[in-house]
Amino acid sequence: MLENSLICMLFLLYNLVLPGLALGHIGWRRGYFPVPGVGAVLGLGIVAHFFGSLFFRWILGLLGLPFQIFYFIEASLLFGWVLTYRQVLLGDMARMWEIGFSWVTKERWVAFAIGAFAIGIAAWWANQIELYQYYEDELFRLSLAQEILRHYPPQEFLVATEGHFGYYHLTELFAVNLSQFGQISLPEVYLRFLVGINWMLIFAGFWAVLSAREPVPPWLGLGLTLFFFTIQGMASGQKIAHFGFREDTLGLAIMFFAAAAVLRYGAKKLPLDLVLAVLLSSLLVGIKVVALAPLLLAVPLVGLWAFFRREADWRLILTALVLGLGASGLVYIACFGFDTQSVQTSLEYYKGHDWIAIYSERMVQASPVYAFLLNKINNWTGFDYKNSLFPIFYLGDSLILLCLALCRRSRVGFDPAPILLFLGAIGTLRVFLYYQFTHAPSSISYFLFYGSWAFSAWAAMVFARRWAGRPRLGLVLVLLLVAFAGYQYAWERRNDFSAMSQYSYHPDEVEAFAQLNKKTKPSALVLHNYYQGPRAFGISALTHNRSVISSQYDDALFQDPKVYQAVQTQADLFFAGKMDQEEQTVFLEEYRVQAVVWIEKNSPILPIKLEGFEQTMAEPQVAVWVRREH
Repeated sequence: MLENSLICMLFLLYNLVLPGLALGHIGWRRGYFPVPGVGAVLGLGIVAHFFGSLFFRWILGLLGLPFQIFYFIEASLLFGWVLTYRQVLLGDMARMWEIGFSWVTKERWVAFAIGAFAIGIAAWWANQIELYQYYEDELFRLSLAQEILRHYPPQEFLVATEGHFGYYHLTELFAVNLSQFGQISLPEVYLRFLVGINWMLIFAGFWAVLSAREPVPPWLGLGLTLFFFTIQGMASGQKIAHFGFREDTLGLAIMFFAAAAVLRYGAKKLPLDLVLAVLLSSLLVGIKVVALAPLLLAVPLVGLWAFFRREADWRLILTALVLGLGASGLVYIACFGFDTQSVQTSLEYYKGHDWIAIYSERMVQASPVYAFLLNKINNWTGFDYKNSLFPIFYLGDSLILLCLALCRRSRVGFDPAPILLFLGAIGTLRVFLYYQFTHAPSSISYFLFYGSWAFSAWAAMVFARRWAGRPRLGLVLVLLLVAFAGYQYAWERRNDFSAMSQYSYHPDEVEAFAQLNKKTKPSALVLHNYYQGPRAFGISALTHNRSVISSQYDDALFQDPKVYQAVQTQADLFFAGKMDQEEQTVFLEEYRVQAVVWIEKNSPILPIKLEGFEQTMAEPQVAVWVRREH
């Protein structure tokens, strides 16, 4: 565990910090921009790694070459940087530290280290469950990562058909990069380490937001970080669970780095920050597009505001526009633009949809304070305000923090960036209240999650700015909120940070997974009857295999019902025992089936013999057949 943790730290240093430092140094040396600070260096590293690995994974895949070559290319570029500037590099680094990093004092190092250590321990503790016990949505995404490891762009792996798999996958790409860099098994990386890495990036991005205009007092910054990490459960355990999901947390981290770049540009008008904000925002198209919503006003309008005030050149605005459209388009094509089986969706106006009532009821059950106040208000007015008041109470702690911040006068002049970020967060929440997806309607809840996360972070940013002059009193106020919110929401519901599987795997099923791992190749097609029950992706995730047909999500964007129906008709006949031996053989040959897994709880196991297969497991709960090698 310790060795793999060190490898993860080395991966972040080698793939994010060093490339960001190199690009920042080269840009400064050539006069493209002033010395970048910590947030800009990390932002440059994130942009370089994601776009670089996306491009090279595609190119190397076309050439049939292993992706590990990318790390040698990266090493060559870093070596070339050192070699080119070898005579001035040490002096330049000292100068960059003096200009861009001078605020990083010993006290700040201590506060940052305490926060990072606490977050690392929390992430480790939250992920101490067996691999097959993880939430099925996360196991599905692990199986997507394994398909990326086999082939890029990912091919369809949940149903036997031609074409590529169209879905967000930059998070899974990031996990595969780490797995190949450190030679750590992909399930170990994705399920054990990725949440911790994402939380570290959230911590760094959140700190960058707080320090965008001026350095935040270290202990106040640490207290606000604690505040943000302990208010996740106010709307029941589901929000906590999503704060532990891999895609959602990486999207949140990138959103923070993009917001920090917007805030820095609004305060200092450095062209690099506007370009960085645009490029980081474009990555969200391939991670979690809803995470882009809180930034949609701020990123373009802050640039236009600077242009109309003649603080930005038209060439900068045009460059940012072209880069934003081009980068977003490339990411979209990489994730969705190939021959996929995905289904299109859009937003439609739908005031008062069912999900508002569902989340209102969850808040009543999760928050005794909310339930008490709501009951008093309803009794006093004679009207049920549950659906109309829940957005206010959903942001209750953050609204209190914002009110405390506004009690003190601002020490700076007018800055549109924070206002536009707040409007973006509020607008994101209003999308949840007034709109619904035409397909996959439950996904509308992401607007609620990201809108509330953004609002909380922006409230903390305003508080840090207004209370920077009295950091001790500010810290006391924050800790009072943390003591209340942390106990009621984060501590009592702490187990929700690692949401357990909706499907309970029998020990015999886990043993069957182990057999398939040993006796089949990772790309083998497996016929199983998990598709007949609730969504269960453990077999694909933990055996690295592809499925002839898998479980279906309700209204999933990446599953075409017509494609599934064609395969399911034949699979149903097979598991119902309505195929004779010749028909079974033709069916198994048609889909190049390498193994069959039959689960008793989904349909009774029938005593059959499969031509060309050997039965390797015959337990009351599960039976397994593996194709004989010729």
